Amino acid sequence: MRIILSVMVALSIMSMNANCSFAEKTMRVAELSKVEGDVQVVTPKDEKKNGEVGMQLTEGYGLNTGAGGFAIVDIKGDTGTAKLEVKENTRLKFTEMIEDKAAATQQTLLDMAIGEMLVTSQRIQSEKSKFEVKTPTSIAGIRGTKFTISVKAE
Repeated sequence: MRIILSVMVALSIMSMNANCSFAEKTMRVAELSKVEGDVQVVTPKDEKKNGEVGMQLTEGYGLNTGAGGFAIVDIKGDTGTAKLEVKENTRLKFTEMIEDKAAATQQTLLDMAIGEMLVTSQRIQSEKSKFEVKTPTSIAGIRGTKFTISVKAE
């Protein structure tokens, strides 16, 4: 009986710890700070809206620019920020954008199907943090730099 009680207490403590660490995780927010031409925001329910300055995008949102379209997106967070300059004819999805303030980590995954963008990101402070851009042929992991990434149609 004492062994069963000890196991139940241990499982309860583990469950509380797991819940506490999960409670610290929050969604990072991306905000449109500049919009020119044809820019559409795609919601997680595949609804399309015209992009406007101040619109906030979270995990699951997409951003499409048409011919002549251009957008600047600021991804904010306590543990680091990034600026995306999204060029015309680009399809981008914010696949993962999580921040754990207690652990001072962030997890960011952008999925770019086609197009071009300039990324400027702050240096990532934690080894457990990640900032990645996925294309149809590769995944680029960024630790803090400025770079251009482009995907062309075949």
